[in-house]
Amino acid sequence: MRKNIFFTVVIAMLVFAACDYHKDFDGLDELVNKTEAVTFEYTVVNEDFAIIATELKKNKNAADSLTATALSKNKIFSVDYPAMQYLPSLLKVKYPGASKNSAVKVTFAYKNGSTGFYKLTSDNYTQIWDGVSTVGALTPSKPANSIVPDLLAGKYPKALDGDVKIVEYEYSDTEPGQNETVVPQLDENFNSFTTTGTDKYFSDQEDAKAWKGVTETGVLQPDIRAYSGNNYVQFSAHRSSNPDVNAGDLQKMWAVSPAVDIRDGSKLSFETAGGYFNASTVFEVYALDSDNPVTANKTKLEGWHLAETDDIVSGSYTPFMPSGEIDLSDFAGTTQYIGFCYTGTSGSGNSTTYQLDNVNISYTDISTAVSEKETRFGYFKFENAVWSNIDKDFYQLAEEDYQKIGKTEIAVADAPQYLPILLQQKAPYAQSGDIKVMVYKTSATANAADEYVYKDGAWSPVSFVETQTEQYRFSGWDHQAWVFDPSIYVTMKKGIAETDDYMLV
Repeated sequence: MRKNIFFTVVIAMLVFAACDYHKDFDGLDELVNKTEAVTFEYTVVNEDFAIIATELKKNKNAADSLTATALSKNKIFSVDYPAMQYLPSLLKVKYPGASKNSAVKVTFAYKNGSTGFYKLTSDNYTQIWDGVSTVGALTPSKPANSIVPDLLAGKYPKALDGDVKIVEYEYSDTEPGQNETVVPQLDENFNSFTTTGTDKYFSDQEDAKAWKGVTETGVLQPDIRAYSGNNYVQFSAHRSSNPDVNAGDLQKMWAVSPAVDIRDGSKLSFETAGGYFNASTVFEVYALDSDNPVTANKTKLEGWHLAETDDIVSGSYTPFMPSGEIDLSDFAGTTQYIGFCYTGTSGSGNSTTYQLDNVNISYTDISTAVSEKETRFGYFKFENAVWSNIDKDFYQLAEEDYQKIGKTEIAVADAPQYLPILLQQKAPYAQSGDIKVMVYKTSATANAADEYVYKDGAWSPVSFVETQTEQYRFSGWDHQAWVFDPSIYVTMKKGIAETDDYMLV
């Protein structure tokens, strides 16, 4: 605790601010209406943190609300939540009748260091690899000993000597290389759609799967059909069972895909089949800037294969044939919808049936990545303004351990109930002073870790909590504030030469 001793010499008509020390002063009653300054003691209890939280919330800002929540939960002061910042609000509430220069020596629990768990994030790896986001691991050229200390220094600028961080990171024994990965943006085989049948279309489904069927001319839309367990979209101008369709009616219809954010290198492919060819029915593909093909800005896509005249045998269907790849790079950086447009004439004049399946848009991502990686843990301690990796004995709970305690995961607050028992089983011959770091799952995707020491025949978590005492002085109701003040005020006495303070000065 910091102490400053001031011998205050007051000459002239000043009233000496002498304070008699009251050991058993209980606070409020003796302070109310007092005109003389007094000194007393107070020990913080758990309930006081609720008072501090209430005062903080009166400020009505997000930062103080978060601090209030943390103090209410943890009920302890620390480097992140120093007593001198929050005790004045408590003293103001508890001692509203304080006289000027009254002093209180407050005793409280203080966490002088901390042990915490930190998992390297994707942003950390991106920073480590100079902006490359796809490596996601440390390697021999970037080991934990040299990389993690700088990360922790940036993450915890207020760290105290003795602070510990148990760090989880991914590690690869090999350096990163170039990987090519095909990234799908749209991949639809229509097998999750409900088949619709004659005169029922996309719009008749409860869930259109973000695809739209649109009638531009006539009354017909594409529908969902199935054959041999395979679903597909069918376009046809021939609907003999529909009373609204007359021979010679022009039918122009669309199947429109969901929105796709096009990248450089995005490529479109699909498959078509055709049947019952009787004229050159038009089947086209467009890039659209909205899902309404009637009003959208349209760009016709060329250079792909359609199952048409040479492939279609009258009275039957071709197999599905690939379109080939259509480069969409000209649309990079925009959102597009792919519109499949069919135009035919009802009756026998121009009603060839077309079928559409396996619509795919994807791009090839060339990334820097490692081939394999594994999860590792490190124990880093802050000493002399530096984070250093300390060799520790780690144990990561296995599936059988969770089965023994009847848990699939362990909350941090519950860990002291389970881990000491497990350690007794795992290390039956432990010696006094042995230390082990236990890593356990707090959820299906997250870990935590605690350090345990063996002493007096039992395992217990390492604690950083100590008791501290600080002095606070009331500055007076003109300022209405208690302030941290470690000064010791001395009343000078006058007497014979040997005991006259003025003579000594």
